[in-house]
Amino acid sequence: MRLHMFAAATLSSLVLANAPAAAGALSLRIAGVKSDEGIVRLCVFSESSSKPEAYPDCQAGAPVKSANAAIKGGEATVTFKNLPDGAYAVSLFHDADGDGKISMKSMFGVATAIPREGIGISNNPTLYGKPKFTQARFTVKGETAITITMKYF
Repeated sequence: MRLHMFAAATLSSLVLANAPAAAGALSLRIAGVKSDEGIVRLCVFSESSSKPEAYPDCQAGAPVKSANAAIKGGEATVTFKNLPDGAYAVSLFHDADGDGKISMKSMFGVATAIPREGIGISNNPTLYGKPKFTQARFTVKGETAITITMKYF
């Protein structure tokens, strides 16, 4: 009898050790979009499987999820299902002109590092230059909802 209980306990611990991390959903509400023209382009970085050092660059950062969201009434929403529990950061921008990239302001014919289109970062940090993953980091555990407020410069 004890051998059966030991075998069952061992088998249970092996199954649990190899079970995937719990998955839930991340619901994002993007507020403060200046116009309903264009779309919001966004990506979700995972601390464990993306490249946090490349944040907020969706091209170089290997995000785990990305999406385009329609804008209605100055807001956009998107939900990512089956997102494993863990640490994440979101970056997004209002692609008002639909060219697929963040348009930069120019002075004297030279593009500067100031975006012409709105941007958004999870945790809504005050920005002084390029944001870091650690500023935008938040935890997803089960069903998680956050609001990101668009910033225009």
